[in-house]
Amino acid sequence: MAVDAILDTRFILSLLAPESERVASWTRSTILKAKTGKTRLGCSVISVAEFYGATARSLKREEVAIRLYSLEASGIGFLGVDRKIAEVAGIVRRTSPGVPIGDALIAATALSHARGRVLSDDPHFRRIEGVKVLWLVGP
Repeated sequence: MAVDAILDTRFILSLLAPESERVASWTRSTILKAKTGKTRLGCSVISVAEFYGATARSLKREEVAIRLYSLEASGIGFLGVDRKIAEVAGIVRRTSPGVPIGDALIAATALSHARGRVLSDDPHFRRIEGVKVLWLVGP
């Protein structure tokens, strides 16, 4: 599935609890563009796992599931990890030491499906060749 950008877990968390009004406006606007078909967004299933983990103390499991279903209903496609993505993630880990495996898998998903475009402010992505980090802009 070709998409314009991949949502990182940081985007999802900022949609839930924005750190500023500017971030709140941008995340809502980005989701609205996906919902109306103006942009095609994807999300790695790795972000699903990270989102469950990051919200373990603040949200019940059912609430997390509802928020993820809401993203899906907005037109966000969830993309799985296959052998190609796993291999690209392995190459990312070899060429960008210190990048966590979750971020390597999300980056590999972006490289495989979104021309490397990731909606995130996570500094790990900036160290990965071919990944274009978008935050408060685009897609």
